[in-house]
Amino acid sequence: MKYLSVLSVEQPETLQEALHYAMNLDDYEHFSDDLDAYGKAVLRRIGADDELIDTIDGYMDFERLGEDAMVEDGVRRTEFGLIRRYSCPFSEETHTLEMEYLS
Repeated sequence: MKYLSVLSVEQPETLQEALHYAMNLDDYEHFSDDLDAYGKAVLRRIGADDELIDTIDGYMDFERLGEDAMVEDGVRRTEFGLIRRYSCPFSEETHTLEMEYLS
């Protein structure tokens, strides 16, 4: 699903470009299309462990954190899940074009 998400956002025009993305999958992080899980992943990335996350579960809106962090991290939603590029987050322009394409 990760590769399909990458192809969906990057939209390679040649087989060579598609191969380039396949060879560089380590530059991407894939999540299921679950904002709650993405919010928890954001907390883990900044050092929170599962015990802390379990403790604050019910007191915190992980979904809202995930939604806000998606914008900040340049995460894109595809039909195959959420995708984040490490080296250079996806630009807002990419997101705008993607939304126009899906309309």
